[in-house]
Amino acid sequence: MMKKFNIVLVLLSLIYPKLVTAKTSDEVITGTYEYSSLTENIIKENTYTYKDEYFAKSSYIGNEELEILSIETSSASISKYGDDSVSSDNINKMLKSMNFSNIMTNNYYKIEKESYSMGVIIGSKNIIVDDINYTLLAVVPRSAGYKDEWLNNFMLGDSFVHEGFKTARDEVLRFMKKYIKDNNIQGNLKVWVPGYSRGAAIANSVAGFLASGTDYFENVTIDSKNIYSYSIGTPSVIKNSASKNTFLSVSASVYPNDTLGDAYTYTLGGVIDTNDVIYNGIYNIINPKDLFPLLPPKYLGFTRFGNTIDATSNMDEEAMLNNLKTISKTTYDLYSKTFNEYTFDLDTISIKKINVIDQAKYINDKLNSISSVIKTTKDYKDNYEKIITSLAGIYSVSDPTSLNISIDNIKDYIPTISYVVLSSLSDNLIDEGKATSEDEAVTIILTDIIKYITKEEVDYKTLTLDELVTIVAKYISSNEALLDMIVNAIVDAVPEDYKFLLPAFKVFDKSEAATTESGIKEFIKACYYGVDPDSDAYSSFKTAKETRYFLYSISGFLLSNYPDVLELMHDGDYNITGDNKISDFVREILKVVKTEVDEDGNVIKTYERINELAKASFINMIDTLAIDYLNEVETNYGANERNKVSNHINNIKDNIDDVISIIDIVLSNNKIDDLINEIITFVSNVDLIIMPHYDELYLAMAKASNHYPIYECIKGDNEEFNLKNNKLSFEFSFDFDDFKNKGVVYLDNEEVDKSNYTLSKGSTIITFKDNFAKKLSSGSHKIVAYMNGIDIEASFKINYSNDTNNPDTSDNIFVYISLLTLSVLGLYKTKKVLGFLIYKKTSFLYKG
Repeated sequence: MMKKFNIVLVLLSLIYPKLVTAKTSDEVITGTYEYSSLTENIIKENTYTYKDEYFAKSSYIGNEELEILSIETSSASISKYGDDSVSSDNINKMLKSMNFSNIMTNNYYKIEKESYSMGVIIGSKNIIVDDINYTLLAVVPRSAGYKDEWLNNFMLGDSFVHEGFKTARDEVLRFMKKYIKDNNIQGNLKVWVPGYSRGAAIANSVAGFLASGTDYFENVTIDSKNIYSYSIGTPSVIKNSASKNTFLSVSASVYPNDTLGDAYTYTLGGVIDTNDVIYNGIYNIINPKDLFPLLPPKYLGFTRFGNTIDATSNMDEEAMLNNLKTISKTTYDLYSKTFNEYTFDLDTISIKKINVIDQAKYINDKLNSISSVIKTTKDYKDNYEKIITSLAGIYSVSDPTSLNISIDNIKDYIPTISYVVLSSLSDNLIDEGKATSEDEAVTIILTDIIKYITKEEVDYKTLTLDELVTIVAKYISSNEALLDMIVNAIVDAVPEDYKFLLPAFKVFDKSEAATTESGIKEFIKACYYGVDPDSDAYSSFKTAKETRYFLYSISGFLLSNYPDVLELMHDGDYNITGDNKISDFVREILKVVKTEVDEDGNVIKTYERINELAKASFINMIDTLAIDYLNEVETNYGANERNKVSNHINNIKDNIDDVISIIDIVLSNNKIDDLINEIITFVSNVDLIIMPHYDELYLAMAKASNHYPIYECIKGDNEEFNLKNNKLSFEFSFDFDDFKNKGVVYLDNEEVDKSNYTLSKGSTIITFKDNFAKKLSSGSHKIVAYMNGIDIEASFKINYSNDTNNPDTSDNIFVYISLLTLSVLGLYKTKKVLGFLIYKKTSFLYKG
């Protein structure tokens, strides 16, 4: 009997397909997954929820749950620190627990990472939607733990497509093609491509390729509505109007560990429009405070495919914080801090908060300032790409080791830092026409610093050394904290051979408990106020000017003991007096600074410009720092990692001009007070600049947000209309203003002219005009409201009779009851009866 009943069910499905409709599995899979926490550098555990039904609707309709799952899956794809052979374990286990099978990883998930590579894992499962069989592919690019893969991010190329991301994308596409062929996959595909950070850029580029439509993959069909891409913190990957021939072509395998594959060349022409409706299934979740999605900078023309979703939109802040505290206490603590502007308080000799500033605006302003230096992608490639890639290479060591520079040895690098800053600022002044020589530029910088510190107005062209010392002495004397700091610095700076002179300054302190330090304090005060009459020094120095001239004579005495220095200063004839112009004094000092001598006073090298001195000093500093750093890298990660970092360091030294140029970008503001504020603000907020990019923060935001509108027919679906008494009217959840401009209405698969219906708010109400509606036949109909690739369908019936309770004869329920009764009685063999009933049913359908 069961066999007979099944035959009838088949017949019934032919007569009325909606009686027997295969669906996606309604199973809800919940489980746990492990991931490498980037904020805490440990393996952590979290829970997830998976449903096949996430892929039942068009990808153009966003899904909050699938966004959350995509963030979690991307986190699981992060390579573990350490053993590369197990770096895909977390994501592998997670996909298996979601019932994906045939899970495969490419070579780069199993070996030491290298530049231009991309780790990717793929799994598949079969699902049925509206009677159509699909193979669902989960294509998950590695989303952190990249090591040298990260270098790829900074290789922009000089075309319309980000070269580094395209190279990595092509590796994913070659592996997809191999996976489809090896697993004999044919027919309809649905593709889920999640990604975070660099993985997000690759996911966006892969999804953009798939949605654009090519014949790269064989024996499969991929509709853009079946591409589900949710990427988090997505950098830009392409410029609008990029050539399709360039973007849609796939490179052959080039590097030894690439997935093998021939080149594919797209030749149909055209240009890419990233705003095309075909990319509506691609979602980029962006925290507006996150720096990384702003790269490469928009002013260079770069953008991404699909929809950009503000991660903070429609977000319950309290719920987000509760989520974040559970997910990552470290990130929660950072998120709770405010982004402040800072300055150096000269009164208290400490860093002081000025005010809270908008982090997103701060980051955008800094990126915009770069535009004045790096104007095009070609300029970047020619002048900055190589050095920035090497800097990234040093940082890309897993769990980067800090340099551990102690306060004790920072003073060893002050001369180098000073040379670099002076070089950059003086070059800027010369370029801007504010100075004609390096000497003049340095003098301007010096006087600007004096103005900033003392708030005194000075003219660098007329300022004398005596006037300068007077101003400085006045300022230092009025600030006890600064005075203590200066005195300690003087005591430390005096060479051992001359420290015997320091106790002599006690005579300036009238107290019986005078010390070397207190004597120097009183001496500095005396340079402005004059000597205290009650002190022993008063008999020799009665006025401030006499005290200052004593200072110059001491300087001359010290220089006389350094004949090599004195010789450099104006051929040995230069004497330091209070009447010296600052501009002349700076010129003579620069002569000494730019001349390198050995222990015997022999000149080894003379630098023409501070720029040359800065580069030489910088290279020496790099060598000094690199010794300990390389040893630490080798201890933690082995000799191979040490060699890679060493190569990057050598590349930086070989391209030190580019390093100085990058510093010039940072120091492009010549206004001293603004420059100081910018540097201190950046250093003080550096942890907060990185924090908005953390995947754990994105996850907490997604769990507390509703980023996607609900598209549905609110009123009219499955209703029966008696047009003698009712208007034919439907309400859809589309935004009214958007639908008014972009919406299209279809009735029974035919587009309806806008003259045949009216639109009104609430959300969008479509009301057909009577003269059009009453032309429709009695029976079943279908309306589709379409906008931006999203179509919402509603079924309804029209009944012109007065009794709206009886079903229309074209859909009489008694037909099905009769068939069911016949099947139970075993009358299915009566072919003539069934044939008659089938004919009657289908004839009714034909009528309408």
